[in-house]
Amino acid sequence: MKLRILAVATLVAFGGAAFAQAPAATKTDIKADVKAGVKADVKKHVKADAKADVKVDAKAEAKARAQAKADAKAKAKAEAKAARMAKKEAHAAKSATPAVPATPAVPAKK
Repeated sequence: MKLRILAVATLVAFGGAAFAQAPAATKTDIKADVKAGVKADVKKHVKADAKADVKVDAKAEAKARAQAKADAKAKAKAEAKAARMAKKEAHAAKSATPAVPATPAVPAKK
């Protein structure tokens, strides 16, 4: 009998701690937790969006620089081609004009 009483007393003593519950959360605690969580999520999303915007801006800037470089190359190429064509035309015009007149000049009669 003493063993049964000892076993029951041990179960009551340690069993109460095992079944003890934390105090129930109040509505204000829940609202505060939700609000804090929402604020943290918003901050996290804002940071992520800002980083994404920076990446997008960097990509757009790099693309714009590459396009400007390509445009400058194309313009320089077109100007060089125009200069070569002008030089060819000048040379052709110079070659077409004879250095010596085709008919000799007749001296004027007195």
